[in-house]
Amino acid sequence: MKTSRDQLLLRVYAPMNKAAEAEFAALVLEDPEAVDPVLVAVCGWRSFNPKPVLVKQLAAAATPDARDRALCAAAYALLRTPHIPYPEHLKLLEALVDAGARGDVAWDELPTALHALAQCHGNMPGAHDPPKHEKKLTKIRAQVDDMFDALVARAANVDVRAVGTGWTPLHAACVAGYPKRVLTLRKAGAAADLTAADGQTVQQLIASMCPLVARPAVLEALG
Repeated sequence: MKTSRDQLLLRVYAPMNKAAEAEFAALVLEDPEAVDPVLVAVCGWRSFNPKPVLVKQLAAAATPDARDRALCAAAYALLRTPHIPYPEHLKLLEALVDAGARGDVAWDELPTALHALAQCHGNMPGAHDPPKHEKKLTKIRAQVDDMFDALVARAANVDVRAVGTGWTPLHAACVAGYPKRVLTLRKAGAAADLTAADGQTVQQLIASMCPLVARPAVLEALG
């Protein structure tokens, strides 16, 4: 019997024990087409404590198109998470990246995963990050950097444009003030001469929006 989307949703949200987890994994593998990006991304993030095995099953069973769009949604959710995300959120992202999801694919009006990860939890401490969280943030930055590097390496188009702004991932990384990611994109061939939808150049965006303390390093990485 075909497993319905509602049944899968119910099983994701229900309290999980080993027997239920095994049953859910079996259902997912029986019906991969039912695992769409909303199930993978939204359910994984909302449950706050998705089991690592369950997350890997979801990511592996989804179709390539579903994985790409799920990564887009999950990366955007990470971008919107203030300061310190739950470790499980990063596990979901890593599972999707490990499963081969591409970061240069947009879903609806969301920015691509490359745009989102270019901006979030970077390698430069934020001005408002509490010192007591610095060790945790350093680890998170390293994880995000690794995922970003993997997505850039497999991207078919590192100059993909965001809906509305016309920004490329390079615009996003420069504005956010993360020179390491700017350098990663430039080494992968990202163009520094593309303008945003409003006609602004990368240099103009840096001058008006990049954090002052990061500008020298960002300009150096830009080349």
